[in-house]
Amino acid sequence: MLLAAMIVAPQGLFAAQAAHDVTPAPAQLPNTLTLESIFSRFLFSGVDIRGESPAPERLFLDQNFPNPFNPTTMIRYGVPLETNVKLTIYTLLGTPIRILVDERQEAGIYEYDFSALDLPSGAYFYRLQTPLGTLTRRMTVSK
Repeated sequence: MLLAAMIVAPQGLFAAQAAHDVTPAPAQLPNTLTLESIFSRFLFSGVDIRGESPAPERLFLDQNFPNPFNPTTMIRYGVPLETNVKLTIYTLLGTPIRILVDERQEAGIYEYDFSALDLPSGAYFYRLQTPLGTLTRRMTVSK
């Protein structure tokens, strides 16, 4: 029997499959299977944003976390090539209220801690603009 596991990470959904059959023959069955022995046979991959991370394959803008939030949230995005990046907060009517990032950035994954201490409760948009494309998401401030 081949085992498979699914992991939900901030980067998305990753599948990990067993390298080989982990069900021993009935005569070889141990009294207990530890979690470590089961998962030591799985191969997991992902992006480590704490150290040097590889460039993502495509431009992305994750949903802010937590959402709704009070007073701060984290916005995570990635750029596959060195390019100009602009990250802006907008009202529901489309009025820009704050430019968070407006600079040339190297390829990689970035996180921005956004503070809404001076904003009233409500819904807002945040937009990532690059020559590679534009992505927009919605966030909610709840005070």
